[in-house]
Amino acid sequence: MKNLSEDKVCQLAMSPLYVLYLVVSEHIAPEQISERHIVRSVECGLKWQLSLSEGIFELLRSNLHEFHEKFPRDYTEQGRERWRAELLSAKDVFDIIAAPPVMIADFKEALTGLVKFVARGGAFRQKLQNPAMQRQAEWVEGVLA
Repeated sequence: MKNLSEDKVCQLAMSPLYVLYLVVSEHIAPEQISERHIVRSVECGLKWQLSLSEGIFELLRSNLHEFHEKFPRDYTEQGRERWRAELLSAKDVFDIIAAPPVMIADFKEALTGLVKFVARGGAFRQKLQNPAMQRQAEWVEGVLA
């Protein structure tokens, strides 16, 4: 993959955490989101087809504790804006890498699947119909469209 530095790969690997925190924090306080919620979401809600997604998401899975440690812990509205900005920045990475469009689409579809899983309550093993979570999920889906 041309133009995909280690920093950019790590930035993309963090994107599922931003998705998760943006949506779940509409249901519970962000500081209550545990590694258990993250593991369940990543293991059950993150599905992909192609090698670009596999490499990035497997990096996240195998180093989840380290990525979670690096996650910004500013839970104020300003911190949430930073999460949104990071997700937008991760999306911008696709404009600078030389990857087949189908691979980029697969990555975005995997994140969209994750956001739907989380918005339905998958991180909590329960069905949720939380309008605030749905609105945040729709925003994320719009970013990834």
